[in-house]
Amino acid sequence: MWFKEAIKVVLKHEGGFVDDPVDPGGATNFGVSLRWLKTQDLSIGDIDGDGDIDSMDIANMTREQAVKIYKNRWWIPFAFSDIPKKYIAIKVFDTAVNMGSTRAIKILQRSLTMAGYPTKVDGIIGNRTLHNIEEANENHVLGSYKALQWCFYKELIKRKPSMAKFENGWTRRAYS
Repeated sequence: MWFKEAIKVVLKHEGGFVDDPVDPGGATNFGVSLRWLKTQDLSIGDIDGDGDIDSMDIANMTREQAVKIYKNRWWIPFAFSDIPKKYIAIKVFDTAVNMGSTRAIKILQRSLTMAGYPTKVDGIIGNRTLHNIEEANENHVLGSYKALQWCFYKELIKRKPSMAKFENGWTRRAYS
């Protein structure tokens, strides 16, 4: 429903090709990491058509290919398209691209609980989670979500100090 708006947010945050040795995802383009791409079959991951999935596939990925991957491998399968409130759907999707869908959905479920709608924290967008999103105040959920997202980043930096170089970008992303 809101995919076009959500993908604009993701691409704004993710930018183009980078291969930072501190990033555990490896080479990344438009937010699609080599680590993730290697989990896909060759028909998805072998972008340059040379029979393997490597950093050259990431480097050669076009914006259009990234958008197609996000829609078909993230937005639809993880049920972001089912989230009934626009800004929550966009926020959770953007966070999922950055830290994985399960973690992003668990943050959503904790945020719903904090907003007064107790939700099982299982990382799955099911009927109860969707019902609670529908009932909850979107601004309250987003406020909690942003704070929890930022706390995750702070804890990550605490565990892996080399990742402090990403703190400013992560803070902007958390509070956007």
